[in-house]
Amino acid sequence: MTIDGKTRLERPSGPTGYEEKSRNHIDIDAQESKSSLKTANSEISDRLSLALESSAANLTGQPNAIESL
Repeated sequence: MTIDGKTRLERPSGPTGYEEKSRNHIDIDAQESKSSLKTANSEISDRLSLALESSAANLTGQPNAIESL
């Protein structure tokens, strides 16, 4: 189709290579985010376990892992 003597490209129907590439990047970003969340969750869990252990040790009057560092 032409407008004012210039050729205009029609957008093809269906996914284009660019759209497929974009979807792949979104999938990769989602996987990286999921992995980062799992790592953060694991670190938080470890810290909470250490804090719980420390609190329990303080209640019983025993030395704990934080004090031994």
